[in-house]
Amino acid sequence: MIRARGERILNTLKINDRENFLKFLFGNSLNNNMASIPSRLVVEEVIIRQNVVSGIQQRIKIDRFTGGTIKGALFDSMPIYAKDFETPNTLKIRLKEPHEAEIGLLLLILKDLWTEDLPIGGEKNIGRGSLKGVKFSLKYEDFEIKEKDFGELLNEEKQKLQKYVDSLNNTEFVEHLKNLQEKYQEVLNV
Repeated sequence: MIRARGERILNTLKINDRENFLKFLFGNSLNNNMASIPSRLVVEEVIIRQNVVSGIQQRIKIDRFTGGTIKGALFDSMPIYAKDFETPNTLKIRLKEPHEAEIGLLLLILKDLWTEDLPIGGEKNIGRGSLKGVKFSLKYEDFEIKEKDFGELLNEEKQKLQKYVDSLNNTEFVEHLKNLQEKYQEVLNV
């Protein structure tokens, strides 16, 4: 899901060398037990700390070709909903050996998660899996933002975040990709 959205963003921005960008950020898996490039992105599992409730919900199966209902295809599901929204969940993402362009791409992906544009999990077609951001923290080198909403950002913080996004079109990133290519040359030649 995150990789697919990253690919979509890179395609939209018409970023050069998108394939290597994604390969060296998210890793790749080669066939036939050959070596692969490990992902440098670590997404920690989230423990849901909210009080939840569940209930049976009746639904009708839809024919994907006609968009109509399938006769006799009534079924039940038991989704879990948050009982309160006072206890937020935390999503932690860490990038090993980051480049500013990679941070920029992750910021754009997180913006989509934050604004409920990138749902996760199953049953997305009926509105489940949407996340809404409340606060975020970011730390990279000497730049740090601690638990803020995007509306609370100072101008200098906004400019710094925009600098990361702008670096997606920066030619300096090409050199970073070349360095990664050399690092994983043995794996790529297999």
